[in-house]
Amino acid sequence: ILDVELLNDDVGSDGLGPFDPGYTGSDPDGTEGNGQPDLTEPNFEFTDNDEIDQIGLTSFFSGGTGGIFVPADDEDYWQTKIRPGLFTKAAAGFDIAFSYGSGFFGLPPGASETFSIASLFGNDFEDILRNKRTMQRIFDADFNFIKPPVNSTLTATAGDRKVFLSWDDAAERSRDPIYGNDFAMYKIYRSTDPFFNSIKSITDAFGNPILWEPIAQFDLKDGLVGPHPVPLEGLGLSYDMGNDTGLRHSYVDENVDNGRTYYYAVVALDKGYDTDFFVRGISEKENLSPISPSESSKRIEVDILGNVISLERNVAVVVPREPAAGHQPPEIESGLQHIAGNATGSLVPVIVNPDEVTNRTYEVIFEDDSTLAHLTTGFTVLDRMSGEVLLSGNADQFGSSELEKQLVDGLKFDFDNDEIPEISSVDWSGKSNLSVTISSEPQVRAPFDFEIRLFDDFADTSYATFSRFQIPVKFQVWNLSDNVKLEFQFVESESGKDSTISVGDVLTVIAARRLRNVTTTWKLEFDVEVGLTAVLPSPGDKLLVKTRKPFSSKDVFEFSTTGWQAPTQNTESVLDNIYVVPDPYVAVNVLESKQSAALSGRGERRIDFVNLPTQCTIRIFTVSGQLVTVIEHEGFQDNGRESWDLTTREGLEIAYGVYFFHVEAPGLGQKLGKFAIIK
Repeated sequence: ILDVELLNDDVGSDGLGPFDPGYTGSDPDGTEGNGQPDLTEPNFEFTDNDEIDQIGLTSFFSGGTGGIFVPADDEDYWQTKIRPGLFTKAAAGFDIAFSYGSGFFGLPPGASETFSIASLFGNDFEDILRNKRTMQRIFDADFNFIKPPVNSTLTATAGDRKVFLSWDDAAERSRDPIYGNDFAMYKIYRSTDPFFNSIKSITDAFGNPILWEPIAQFDLKDGLVGPHPVPLEGLGLSYDMGNDTGLRHSYVDENVDNGRTYYYAVVALDKGYDTDFFVRGISEKENLSPISPSESSKRIEVDILGNVISLERNVAVVVPREPAAGHQPPEIESGLQHIAGNATGSLVPVIVNPDEVTNRTYEVIFEDDSTLAHLTTGFTVLDRMSGEVLLSGNADQFGSSELEKQLVDGLKFDFDNDEIPEISSVDWSGKSNLSVTISSEPQVRAPFDFEIRLFDDFADTSYATFSRFQIPVKFQVWNLSDNVKLEFQFVESESGKDSTISVGDVLTVIAARRLRNVTTTWKLEFDVEVGLTAVLPSPGDKLLVKTRKPFSSKDVFEFSTTGWQAPTQNTESVLDNIYVVPDPYVAVNVLESKQSAALSGRGERRIDFVNLPTQCTIRIFTVSGQLVTVIEHEGFQDNGRESWDLTTREGLEIAYGVYFFHVEAPGLGQKLGKFAIIK
């Protein structure tokens, strides 16, 4: 019986479907989804294990491994032990052997058939059933076993004491053959050796280094946090599944030294599986075998000298460095300014790819739902000069990985919106000890700060719903966000009708009124803590109430960026900051790459000249004036560094002592300096 499966099985002759790495969405020869098993197409119809006619298990025998159980007599073995329809109970108490049978079927001369057998064991019956389901899925997936997510592609850019990392979301789209879409998180590793041995510092229960320590990790908001419930088998060690931080696709590492070689990897981790993952909504699959998470690879291939030959796509090698002399790296020139509006959330533009940053002034505006609550519905990023729309979206994207991947001129935008208006603080200006309780759910959450101002005499009137007479009071309520006086409803306690704020009073702020239709907002109840004598507010006192306010159509943010900037004046002063690092050079320094394990000796020797212009000639002399070597520097705007391996023009190692250097830059001038070498 043909098992009709998802279209993803009918992937065409190229063997790639929507969830496979390298899938482009194109179908060059028209074989994808055509309902036919095409040449070289895997896992469809008669090339798919679970889409062929299966005879199944028709006999089973278990017996000892010697004596009468030895299958020496073919006819006896056939008739009494494995004839179709015979099933014996498993023997016990001695070593046993299993015989499985599947028949009858025809087998013409020269033909062959394939048998697939799964022996199932478990701690109890439910465990056996879970193992059975897992093995069935392995079989259905044509013996594709459990595997970690595919790797994302990492892009790394060197900066001045910074490294900018960004990666795509390919790992999130991968599917495990058994556990389905089980991507969980990204971990970022940084090491000073290509094998990441220096950060393999997380040990098992026996003190053996097993896992690598990340510098950052970003996980799905799915409730799977902290140590994974299924530890690595036999090791007493569990993966840290994060804190529901949400996914990110960029990171700026600012804990690096210029001139030092760093190896980065962004690996993907799956969720693993536990018996309650389906119920908790962590997994889309039900009743599978518990398993600890698996982590994608991070391969770097180096030759015997330690030179990098190849990198996996999620790995990068970066050397942070100073820019060329006089050049200014891209930056956010003027800090973010909140030009208009009162939103209490934050907007942070972050440089992700400095090479794409340009000279531009940006304006960020918002849309709201036009209600009294002014809830955010969308945002737009504009070029302030031209009005060109550079990026737009809805408020649901705030904090999402989708928005985080949408770069504008090498920038990403991090929005932290106070989505729902609520009271953030209540403070008396005077000595009153009256407590203020924000009572019940307001009719509307009005996003404004307001202030109650107390006076000696009557200053306002309370709105009365069922009375023609408004009640005079000795205070006013002001909307500080819009600088307007507010209407309110004031109910005094029976024990103290004094037209001012006292114990037991209730004040409800009115957000809007149309004739006798009133829309109320914040309701304040005044009291005093048990055991204290009430200190009432005095004339001149104020009660300040602040609220958290979402981005609204009133809010406008503005900032400017500058791209790479060349020296404004090509003068000799540009060369003033050229120097040698380390100085003095003592035997070895941290900038040098680690020696390959295949070689003996100390390996690379090196000093760096820094803050060089894009083009110059470096000459090195002994104290007696002998020329040691000449180095031609050809750099770019982002590279003001050149290394020297401490050898002469003849390839000989230099002696210890003091050396002088002379830098000559066309059109700029020259720079003289010295450094010391200590062996």
